Amino acid sequence: GGSGTLVLNGQNYNLQAGTLMLLTPIDFHSITPEDSLDIINISFHESIVNTQLQNIFVNPSCNILFQLEDAQQDTFCLYAQLLEAELCEKDEFCESELENLLNTMLVAIARYMRVTDGMVPSPNIPRIHAALSYLLKNFTHNLSLCAVAAQSGYTPNHFSKLFKEFTGRTYIDFLNSLRVNYARMLLISTEDSVLDIAQNSGFDSLSNFSRVFKEISGETPIAYRKKRLS
Repeated sequence: GGSGTLVLNGQNYNLQAGTLMLLTPIDFHSITPEDSLDIINISFHESIVNTQLQNIFVNPSCNILFQLEDAQQDTFCLYAQLLEAELCEKDEFCESELENLLNTMLVAIARYMRVTDGMVPSPNIPRIHAALSYLLKNFTHNLSLCAVAAQSGYTPNHFSKLFKEFTGRTYIDFLNSLRVNYARMLLISTEDSVLDIAQNSGFDSLSNFSRVFKEISGETPIAYRKKRLS
């Protein structure tokens, strides 16, 4: 319900009732509502999706986004209601039924992808996705821009330009954000020292970690840990 603007992997789209999008962890998006915007959000782990569907949806050649007609919108809203109702059952059949419902919904999306012209292809998307996937798996290591750019097949300069268009942030800003978010998790879920957490998050020194952490979080790592564990 309502309307708004979506930026998905560097491309702008109008949001309105019936807009459907399928996002993966390496898709980057932001939403700006106009007055009001109602969104149904279904989050799931890829392991619940059968292999055939995974092969269709992983690193597609274009953004998976289209505008549903009224009857199709009603169908997907019904799927969402059934999923929500099943989550409340919590019996021995719940897990199987959730998996069945989700895969049924994804099959409908896969079939719709064959006939819709609502998606905007871009030759850059699979290449940027490959680089982002590599970055997400290796951000805690000593990772250079050249190494990540190589995964896309682009030169570092061209990759940096495309990366900024897709994510809205520079490579180093995005990398630091990943590392700080990981460090936040370690600070509140482990008893590791701040120095160990800095190293395990990919920072080359404690001073650099503390500086970047405060820039992003607005407080030092020690203060962050103390406030959330008190």
